[in-house]
Amino acid sequence: MSRRQPADLPMANRGGTNLNGENAWVPALPDFLRFTLPQACVGLDQEFRQQLDAVEFIRALAPDSGLCVEVDRKGGRRLYTHHFQLLTPDGEPCGDISWGRERQMGTVSVELTGAGCARIAAAHPFAEAWGHVRLMLETVGAHITRLDIAHDDYAGSHGLDLAVSMYESGDFDGAHVRPALNSQGWNDGSGKTVYIGKSTGSRQLCVYEKGREQGLRDGDEGVDWVRWEARFFNRDRPVPLEALDAPWEFMVGQYPALSWMSSCMSVMLQVLSAMSRR
Repeated sequence: MSRRQPADLPMANRGGTNLNGENAWVPALPDFLRFTLPQACVGLDQEFRQQLDAVEFIRALAPDSGLCVEVDRKGGRRLYTHHFQLLTPDGEPCGDISWGRERQMGTVSVELTGAGCARIAAAHPFAEAWGHVRLMLETVGAHITRLDIAHDDYAGSHGLDLAVSMYESGDFDGAHVRPALNSQGWNDGSGKTVYIGKSTGSRQLCVYEKGREQGLRDGDEGVDWVRWEARFFNRDRPVPLEALDAPWEFMVGQYPALSWMSSCMSVMLQVLSAMSRR
C-alpha cells in the first residue's frame, strides 16, 4: 500500500449538516473518540520523522484546534508498542497516537479524551468541525472502536432517579433482555453514578452527577448538573462514522427513551438567551 501523506487528507467539511446556523446548540456532543486506521495513512515508519508524521496527522484531523504532540515517543499502550501523547495548548493530556506490533496488522490507534474532543468542538462550528473529522475518517478507511456521546442537563431536571425509574419500566430493554444495572457513589454529596449495561458489551449508558464530580456541593451554582453519557464499542457491531456529526440522533436511535434531550436543550437555550439580555 502506498503511503498517503496528511496533505492529501480533506481539510474542509464537504458533508451535510444537521444544524441551522453556525452557532446552533446541539443536544449531545462526542466526548471520547477512539479509532483505528491504516498506518500507511499516517506514516510513523521512519523513526527520524515519526513525531512530525504524528503532528501532520493531528493538524489534518483537527485544524485550528491547537492540539499538540508530545516530543518524546513513549512505550506501549493498548497492545501497540509505541505511542505519542496528545496535549491541549495548555499542556493537558488529551489522548494519544499508538502504533507498532505485527499482530495489530499495520494499523494505528488514535484516542481523543473529553479534553481533546472539546478542542475540536471549540475550533469551528459544530457541523464544520465534526463533519470534517467524519469526512477525514471516511477518506482514510478508519473504524471507530469507541465513541462516548454526552448530553448535559445543567438544570438537573432529568436526574439519576429518572434513569433508574426508566430502567425499571423496561425503557432500556433490548431484544427482550434487560441490561445490567449498577449504582455507585457515596452519601457525602460527592456524587453518584448509575450504569445501565456493562462496559464489556457493545453499549453502556452512564448517568452521573457531573456538578458534584466537579467539586460543587449543595448551594453552589451548577451543582444540579447531570450528564447522560452513552458509550459505544465496536465489539459485535460497528459504530457508524455518521454518529460523529449527528451524535444526538445516534444516541436517541440507540436509546429511544432519551428523545427528551432535544426539548431539554431548547429550555436551556431560552434560559441562556434570557440571561444574555440582562
